[in-house]
Amino acid sequence: MLALDLRLEALLRPVLLSLLMSGLVAFVAIVRVAGAPPAFGVWFASWMSAWIVAFPALLVAQPIVNRVVTALTTRNSANDTLKETRIMNTTTIEKDTMRAARMDALTQFYGALSTGDADKLDQALIAAWDEEPRNPGQGPGREPMKQFVAGVRQALPDLTIEIRDVMFDGDKAAVRAEMRGSHSRDFFGVAATGKPYVIRLHEFHTFDGEQIAYTWHLEDWFGFLNQIGAWPVEPAGDDR
Repeated sequence: MLALDLRLEALLRPVLLSLLMSGLVAFVAIVRVAGAPPAFGVWFASWMSAWIVAFPALLVAQPIVNRVVTALTTRNSANDTLKETRIMNTTTIEKDTMRAARMDALTQFYGALSTGDADKLDQALIAAWDEEPRNPGQGPGREPMKQFVAGVRQALPDLTIEIRDVMFDGDKAAVRAEMRGSHSRDFFGVAATGKPYVIRLHEFHTFDGEQIAYTWHLEDWFGFLNQIGAWPVEPAGDDR
């Protein structure tokens, strides 16, 4: 039944369309020639004559037109899909390139602390970089951070930092890292013990382009003091 309805629809559409078009064309042609609306009989005869030609012509032309339209729309659709794919690929490449550059900035940042090569910060940080909390006596900016790196390397010369996880979200990155070394020199007012330490770092960075603009940092310094035997503090005198 459905197949019959589809065949009937396929036949009725060209019949009705050819009737409408041939009737209109016949009427306009007679008016142009005679200069006045035709009598019904004249118009009807002309209409049928035109329809006899129009109907089979439409039957022949319709499949061709359908194929042409399908080909054009498919091509346009394919072009649109290709354009969207290119845009998506370009955006993905740009994001991947930016993320790689920012990952490199993080690597340079922690690499400066691990190696003492403060010049790595020129690539990692913007000139006006700042942090929270700031280190005691340290002002904002990349140059004061270079001085801090030098001071840390003097106190903890074998310090190394290894990035464990990085999560990017827009212009921000969350970093989980691990710092290790040995307490070979005085630090935090505690005389060198030679004991090894391993502490966790959890830090958040905001980027300006490919460089770090701001850093929120949290290190497990209580864990450090505990591992070198300086925490908890032994009570003295009457406090024992």
